[in-house]
Amino acid sequence: MYGYIYKTTNLINGLIYIGQHKATKFEPTKYIGSGRHLKAAIKEFGKENFICEFLDAAETLEELNNKEDYWVNFYNSRDPRVGYNVKKGGEQLGLTGCCKIRRGDETLVVERVSVDKYLAEGWILTNTVEARKEKSKQYQKEYYKKNKEKLLAKGKTWRDNNKERMKELQTAWEHEHLKEGRTKSLQYYYDHREERLEYSKKHKAEKSNYSKEHYELNKNKYIENATQWRKKNPEKYKEVCKKYREKKKQKK
Repeated sequence: MYGYIYKTTNLINGLIYIGQHKATKFEPTKYIGSGRHLKAAIKEFGKENFICEFLDAAETLEELNNKEDYWVNFYNSRDPRVGYNVKKGGEQLGLTGCCKIRRGDETLVVERVSVDKYLAEGWILTNTVEARKEKSKQYQKEYYKKNKEKLLAKGKTWRDNNKERMKELQTAWEHEHLKEGRTKSLQYYYDHREERLEYSKKHKAEKSNYSKEHYELNKNKYIENATQWRKKNPEKYKEVCKKYREKKKQKK
């Protein structure tokens, strides 16, 4: 015998606990369970008010886990009105080196060493990182749908009470994304530099008067923008004019 499944009963209130124990023989006086709710009950009522009974035996770890799962479901001991169990049977996966697999409605707990042969037969792992992420996303979507109005109202209240903080966050976000955008645009330019040069050459050859035509069409906008810029940046405008005059002199 690799281990056994036991049932511990509280003689005062009738609540039960289903557990597994790795041992070659059943010893009800030495070990009666280690669940956290069961331990709290033993402290409250005393060990003498609990009785431990043998339910089933197993020859392997997989069999032990699967039998524990069966007996927990059989007695419905996860119901607080019935028992002290918190988890389904066989869920000590991290401690025992086991994992849970599923095929349709059927589930099994198997050793990680032998899981490959089950996966080849069409079973799938139920507790992968991807599965947990997907489950979390679904939960968040459902929670948002149910509490949309409350969450939006809460967000509006927070923004009204923290206007200065919102400005700081907005500035920080813009700064970070501008920096990221510049980096990406530069990278894109270097990756497609030759293509862009070829395209610009073809464009100039096909439409030699394109820039003049474009200027004539948008002349008023250009003049208006230039006037506004001069008013906002008088010092820079002076510097630009000075450089332009110097270049003209050099050409002469």
